[in-house]
Amino acid sequence: MLLPSAKNEEILSQWIRLKSAQMVKRELCKAGEWVYIGNQKAEEFVAEGKADYGPKLATRIDGNAGVIYVVYGAKALKMAKKSINSIRYLHPDLQIAIISNSDPRVRGTAFIYHSDDDAGARIAKLNVYDLTPFERTLYLDADTVVISSLAGGFNLLNYFDLALASDLTMIDGGILAGETTYLQEERTATAQELPTDKLTQYACGMMFFKKTHGMTRLFTKWQYEWQRWRWRDQGAFLRAIHKVPVRHIVLPKEWNMSGTRGATAVVHHKWGAARREGQ
Repeated sequence: MLLPSAKNEEILSQWIRLKSAQMVKRELCKAGEWVYIGNQKAEEFVAEGKADYGPKLATRIDGNAGVIYVVYGAKALKMAKKSINSIRYLHPDLQIAIISNSDPRVRGTAFIYHSDDDAGARIAKLNVYDLTPFERTLYLDADTVVISSLAGGFNLLNYFDLALASDLTMIDGGILAGETTYLQEERTATAQELPTDKLTQYACGMMFFKKTHGMTRLFTKWQYEWQRWRWRDQGAFLRAIHKVPVRHIVLPKEWNMSGTRGATAVVHHKWGAARREGQ
């Protein structure tokens, strides 16, 4: 199907290219076909990994929504500025806030104070739910670059409390198997406390979430679980979300990928690049 020649961004943003065969308006459409589907459905299809956007990105994000970073140290600040610039290119009006122990003075962002309590800044990260000024929030690690529209992720919060991707480094071999930096004691305890060792393990450096009672309980539990060993945060999150379940959706891998940027659809993540020594 040929794309329209109209220059109207609102019209063009409703066109998507299917990655696989899909039913669209009661018609079976083939992979690679361009379809005109409407803004909301377009955002849903892209967020679920079923399609790519057309020549204009669907960038409209309504309501009290924004992106928040935790930034401590010069290296993290330098990378966060690049990440913010990538968002500004796609979403010029999207609100952005930075949590730190001193005002980084990044133009167009809000500064939220939190003391520098640990080398990994994980106490600040695990308090992001209480600190965010937004009803709908995207938390991003500083070492990320946004490649395409975030609108689909925010749109999913109309249906879910939380949206995040799986951790590609911990797919096989059991709970925390791919994360060799975890203490053996924590690995053993995590395996014992969960119903099976074959569970989706989540990447917590890119999370969409909204303010709900369930999310309040989840973040409180995450903080408690982290305090047990005070090291990496993903094992604590895995235990927390299975003990305090919330309505969540696992996003396709293209939402949070390392490696070459060409393989990334939404967020390119240089995992660990912004860490300080001792993390």
